[in-house]
Amino acid sequence: LMTKTDLTVHVVILEQNETVIIEKMESVYTPKVETWIGKRMGVHCTAAGKALISDWDEADIDRLIYHGLPRYNDNTIVSPKKLKQELAEVRKRGYSVDFEEETIGSRCVGAPIFDHGGRIVAAISLVGFKKQINSETIKQLTDDVKTAAQNISDDLFNAADQPLDG
Repeated sequence: LMTKTDLTVHVVILEQNETVIIEKMESVYTPKVETWIGKRMGVHCTAAGKALISDWDEADIDRLIYHGLPRYNDNTIVSPKKLKQELAEVRKRGYSVDFEEETIGSRCVGAPIFDHGGRIVAAISLVGFKKQINSETIKQLTDDVKTAAQNISDDLFNAADQPLDG
């Protein structure tokens, strides 16, 4: 995915209502992204985070909202109604976006990764800047990230069907 898009790729999991980066493939064609393995980020303001919680029910979303939606800048989603609308869109489209919601200048596209039981267990996202993720590139990038997420999900499903040795 990184090679195909020339963008930095993150793989993330959910831990204590935060997005945690567990893998990062940094593109040499993108200005350095200030992230690292182990970095925690908000779920409500990152593409990867919104992909991770896109299958949450209303009660889970309300619990997240109750604990607060921190504002990182003027683009951060802090409205409960807007967050719920955004998550409904993510479910419908199969991908999420973050247009400078956490970091000014940074744009991301993400998609959920499912386990063999159909539960979201991780997410993958592309990270770039306005000149890389924009109205001209967004369609191809969302297709690419959704395909990568589906391929990983398929691998997890197939691995679950394999007998354990020993």
